[in-house]
Amino acid sequence: MPSRRTAEKVGLLAARDQHPSQMSGGMRQRVAIAQALIMQPGVFLLDEPFGVLDEATREDLQLMLLQFYDENIRAREQGRVPPYTAIIVTHELNEAPFVSDRVVGLSQYHSDGENGATIVYDRPAPVFAPD
Repeated sequence: MPSRRTAEKVGLLAARDQHPSQMSGGMRQRVAIAQALIMQPGVFLLDEPFGVLDEATREDLQLMLLQFYDENIRAREQGRVPPYTAIIVTHELNEAPFVSDRVVGLSQYHSDGENGATIVYDRPAPVFAPD
């Protein structure tokens, strides 16, 4: 289990003594996120992080990402480097603008599509408050 502080940050402090087999899918996903956070990566890559989760758990984890964004804002205000940079890959069109401050859309359906995807949308997104 990740450190106490990280477990608290991802909402798993009460489950810190559980084994993965005793956890729900959402809890295991939080453990995976916590394990990545402990490494303090320069960029945190989430590829379809909430795809297999029920709607309530998905929303909880989306709100966790918004709390990370709030931590970034506070860090900037205090003259510190924001601790989180995340790239989220998702096919959920409602999810992308909810948890992001920028949305980039890719598509292979364009005039040169046989050579791969290209950016078809790149816009800032309003960030929602986690509460």
